Amino acid sequence: MRLAKLGFALLAATLAAADPFVGTWKLNPEQSKYNAGSPPKGQTVIISETSGDLDVTIIETAADDTKIVMRYTTPVQGGQGKIIESRTVGRGLGGGVFRVGGGVTSPVLINKLDAESFEMVSGERIGQKERAVNFSKSGRVVLTVRTRVSADDKEITATMKGTDAAGRTLDATVIYDKQ
Repeated sequence: MRLAKLGFALLAATLAAADPFVGTWKLNPEQSKYNAGSPPKGQTVIISETSGDLDVTIIETAADDTKIVMRYTTPVQGGQGKIIESRTVGRGLGGGVFRVGGGVTSPVLINKLDAESFEMVSGERIGQKERAVNFSKSGRVVLTVRTRVSADDKEITATMKGTDAAGRTLDATVIYDKQ
């Protein structure tokens, strides 16, 4: 009986330790506020945890209907990450299939690698439900995204300040709902 209680306590501790950022999050445009920059028509953020890293995939439909895909990793506990993919996706040149984590595939036509992409990413764990991610170009931070998961784990609030990958000013408070 004692061993069963210990096993249950360890299982409960493991489940409670799951990162609250992990999941699929969808932009809530009605609750988001853009002081500078154009709000996208839609955006989905997929976050998974693998080998001590958060693997983040962002799939966006920009205001002009351009599809933008970005994937990066940062250590769960904070530190230097890696930009894995940054593409502008849409109708135009060549063809291909974009693969999203979990085996989901979506056929798309790929225009180009995003030459304006961020070059580096780093993350900082501020608290159990709060993180900051910095994106850099030419060795300097150009965009900081500070995120906080709500008490009920159903919403992320992201405060974005700086410039986007194309150098346009971005100042926004963006809300994402867990799917």
